Amino acid sequence: QVHPDDHERLMAEWQKAVETGEAFDVEFRIRRHDGEWRWFKTRAKPARDENGRIAKWYGSNTDIEDIKQGERALRDSEARFKLLSDTASRLLRSPDPQEIVNELCRRVMEYLDCHVFFNFLVDEEAGKLRLNAFAGIPEEEAEKIEWLDYGVAVCGCVARDGTRIVAEDIFNTHDVRTELVKSYGVQAYACHPLMIQERLVGTLSFGTKTRSRFSGEDLVLMKTVTDEVAVAMERGSLMAQLRLSRDELEARVNERTAELESRNQELQDFAFVASHDLQEPLRKIRTFG
Repeated sequence: QVHPDDHERLMAEWQKAVETGEAFDVEFRIRRHDGEWRWFKTRAKPARDENGRIAKWYGSNTDIEDIKQGERALRDSEARFKLLSDTASRLLRSPDPQEIVNELCRRVMEYLDCHVFFNFLVDEEAGKLRLNAFAGIPEEEAEKIEWLDYGVAVCGCVARDGTRIVAEDIFNTHDVRTELVKSYGVQAYACHPLMIQERLVGTLSFGTKTRSRFSGEDLVLMKTVTDEVAVAMERGSLMAQLRLSRDELEARVNERTAELESRNQELQDFAFVASHDLQEPLRKIRTFG
């Protein structure tokens, strides 16, 4: 059985070959005896009689599913590399990585065929997590989870323990931690901690509504993006500290410069007075003389 999506194209190519007498060369999917769709490559050439008319066709049908899978794997690998390269480049160029997390995570979400993502950051003063960026839920729902306690839901547990949580087949697996994302229709959810030198600064998570599980490649990509965001945030923090140190140094230099200028003026005033006082006796001697 030919795949319904390939049937029309296959018949059009065959009709064209019959009408023109050109070689028939087409790739399409066929259902195997076990129900699996596999790609085949069919090639055929016409055999003509003494009058030049097509008498029959000779051809071959070759299973190329492994080749197709290899091509898909190569395309996926190239797309994944480009995505990670672009993400790292944008994060490193940005003076404030937190501001572009939303845009970058939406791209990752689309690539992974996910439907939600959440980025929480640690608010040390409040002792809670604050929602920094998100996608896939209404604004009013986001307002409800603007603040998240440690140990609450998946992200709160990741923040509390500092370890990744991958929740799969959520609809059929009872886990109180996943009740929140289950209410959004999420079937599989993965949350990673954002760590800077073993210090938790937040969490980054993705969820899908159409699949019950993630592939190993999906989880690797999420982890890599999380690490890139953490590195960029660390860089931003270091740059902020350097700017603060620079400003403090400039303030001290300006203060010291002003102090030196003040002392220099005092020395000039003293020299003027001393010179005047030294010249006064000479003027009196000249007067008496």
